[in-house]
Amino acid sequence: MAIMHKYQIIEEYIKTNIENGTFERGKPIYSELKLAEMFKVTRITVRQAISNLVSEGYLYKIKGSGTYVSDQKLVKDSLGLTSFTEDIKLLDKKPSSKVLSMEIIEASETYAKRLKIKNKDLIFKIERIRYADNEPWGYEVVLRPFHFTPNLKKEDNEKSIFEYLKKQGVNISYSDQTIEALLAHKKTAEHLRIKIGDPILLIKSITYLEEGMPLQYTKSFYRGDRYKFSNRAYRQ
Repeated sequence: MAIMHKYQIIEEYIKTNIENGTFERGKPIYSELKLAEMFKVTRITVRQAISNLVSEGYLYKIKGSGTYVSDQKLVKDSLGLTSFTEDIKLLDKKPSSKVLSMEIIEASETYAKRLKIKNKDLIFKIERIRYADNEPWGYEVVLRPFHFTPNLKKEDNEKSIFEYLKKQGVNISYSDQTIEALLAHKKTAEHLRIKIGDPILLIKSITYLEEGMPLQYTKSFYRGDRYKFSNRAYRQ
């Protein structure tokens, strides 16, 4: 059996107390001094444990105030196709969106190929920030052929696009996705209110209609401290 280092014991103690509710989400944990006294270690050891848990998204620090328990992460099943609005409601949070821009542009060769349309066909390009309880969790860029939603208004993008499409009689069937772990650059960091270089997840997806026609191509940038994905793999 592997021997646990003292900082690992402290990590497990903190995680256990988060899971059982002793350390409440959004509230501070014990001070470094108190933890050092409890485990009879130096504050350097405590800082190592806390630093690791901050990196993993369990905790966050406020300068001059202390260390706090992070909000609950959204665990998203990569095999399911649900909207951001649906996912956030499952966490008992209020979803909302801020539309940064909506424009009609000509499809480049790359996007035309992905959407199975002709070069220079008209498409919507929509940029928006997705919020959970007014905290930014995601920033996304959506590209959709104009003819699918010709009457789309900017304010329609402030709510669930899936719901809007459903009301328009557009039935979504499935989505092909790729997931990458990245570090936030300046623009994304500003949108998500995080630091440049903080971990984020980039999800590129093509959503298809029931007949197999691409409906839209989306690039979604999610905060690494708010999202994680689960998947079940089968041996062939």
